Amino acid sequence: INDVHIPETKVDMETYTTLQVKAQDAVKQYLNYPDIANFPLYDGWGIARNDNDYKINGKVNAKNAFGVENEINFSVWFNKVDNQFNVEAVELDGVRVK
Repeated sequence: INDVHIPETKVDMETYTTLQVKAQDAVKQYLNYPDIANFPLYDGWGIARNDNDYKINGKVNAKNAFGVENEINFSVWFNKVDNQFNVEAVELDGVRVK
């Protein structure tokens, strides 16, 4: 009989808020006007976990290159190594930018 690996899927509140901040920082790198981007505090956020791999989804209201404000959906993937969350990928409105 072999052991069956059941992936860890729970996310505590501290990890959730840490990943929210890190996701915002990661997304801002790809915005035209990152200083005025507006991330809702609670609305539109979601998180998933598979052992040390995490994915967080959210929305940001940001101006594009023409100065027009849009709502952008994003996803950021992280990998946890030695208590550090490393950004693996960033997707904005369905387009992978990292």
